[in-house]
Amino acid sequence: MLLPKYNLRTALAVMSAFAVFSVVLAEAVRGKPWAVGFTIGALSIPLLLVICALFYLACRVIRRGKTGEGRSP
Repeated sequence: MLLPKYNLRTALAVMSAFAVFSVVLAEAVRGKPWAVGFTIGALSIPLLLVICALFYLACRVIRRGKTGEGRSP
C-alpha cells in the first residue's frame, strides 16, 4: 500500500502544497522569472530521481549478465 496511514491533517497539508505550487505555476505561465525558475527547479527533482533509478536498473542488468546469477561473489 502506498500510503498505509494518512489522516485529515496530511491530506490538507498535501493539498495546500499543491495549491501553492499551482499558484507559482500560474505565475510562471504569466512570465515571472522567479516563478519559472522555481517551477523548473521543482520539476527537475522528480526527473532526476527517475534518471537515477534508470541508471541503477541498467547497472543491475549489466551486473547480472556478468556474474550469471545476479549475486556478487
